[in-house]
Amino acid sequence: MRINTLEGIKEVIDDAGIPMVLRYYLVQDDGEKEPAYGVGIVKYAQDGTEEREWIPGISHSKEQTKRLLEQMMEGVVTPSGAVAIVDDWEGA
Repeated sequence: MRINTLEGIKEVIDDAGIPMVLRYYLVQDDGEKEPAYGVGIVKYAQDGTEEREWIPGISHSKEQTKRLLEQMMEGVVTPSGAVAIVDDWEGA
């Protein structure tokens, strides 16, 4: 079973001057032995477009995954940049 928990909302203006809302989610997948955690970002732009990125199974540590998600919120990471950020974080 997957549980998506909203952890934060950011209202910002993109490079083209279009207001957007970013919603950041902690993703929990219950495994056979222990849960795995990931992140999800959904972008809603004022022009009606919507973009999503879900990256499940990043870590078995809820605390580490929440710290990553907090850093993503602080950096105003959008769905299109989420995979690169997670790749960098996993390589660190």
